[in-house]
Parts: sequence; structure tokens; C-alpha cells
Amino acid sequence: MRSIRFAVLLVILTAGCYNTVPVGNVTPVAGQEIVVLLTDAGSAQMSGPLGQATTQVRGLYVDSPPDTLRLAMIATTLADGEEHLWNKEVVGIPRQYVATTARKVLSSSKTTGVATLGALAAVAVKFAFSGVTHTGGKTTGPPAGQ
Repeated sequence: MRSIRFAVLLVILTAGCYNTVPVGNVTPVAGQEIVVLLTDAGSAQMSGPLGQATTQVRGLYVDSPPDTLRLAMIATTLADGEEHLWNKEVVGIPRQYVATTARKVLSSSKTTGVATLGALAAVAVKFAFSGVTHTGGKTTGPPAGQ
């Protein structure tokens, strides 16, 4: 049971330990999560399907023709930073409206740091709530024999 709790804690703590790295000229693998930054023209032209002032989209790559990037949408980010979640609806974005494309990769340094902090926090909480007290060698409670 203890190992299950630790595994759940570790999964929760490492869920956000990712970096985005540019895809470059490499075609993403189908199903791979990618992040797309739109050009200013792309933000304006895609306001119909994506919403007003969308600057960034995140989704799962779907096999696409050369002139369009198709994504099963996960989220869009607006110019003010507000994020809107999607339900994996597939949207095609003309490549001329794509400024950059990146993919999410697990960051080993962030993951190690967060996992270490999480483990230390778990140990601190365990000791804080375990009821262990130090009385300086004095016995507390009723005297023996009563």
C-alpha cells in the first residue's frame, strides 16, 4: 500500500516536468503531442475555428498533407494567457500560419528535482504527523504501577 501511495505521489509531482523543443524539419509522429505558435496572420485567419486572439495551440499530431498541419486539439492559448481546453477535435492549420512547432519531452533534471523535493516533503510530513515527541529523557504519563 505504501508503494502505491509513493507511485501516485511521484506521478502527480512529475506530471508537469516537460520542456518543449523545436521540431525543426522533422515530421512529428502520429499521436505525438506538439505545441504550435501561430503567426500574427495565422492568429487572425484562424480566429473562426480556434477563437479570437489564439496565439498558441497544443494537440496530438494527425497525419497531414504537406500544406496543412492537422491536430487533435488539446488546448488553445489566447494572447492574454488564458487557456481553453478542447476535446481532441481535429483542426487543420495551414502551414503558412505556423511560426514554430515544438514537441514536449520529459525533462530529466526537472523530474529529478521535483521528485527529490517531493520525497523530502513526504518525509517531513510523516515526521510532523507521526506523533513522535521528544521529552528530553523524561517519562510522561502516569507513574508506573498506577
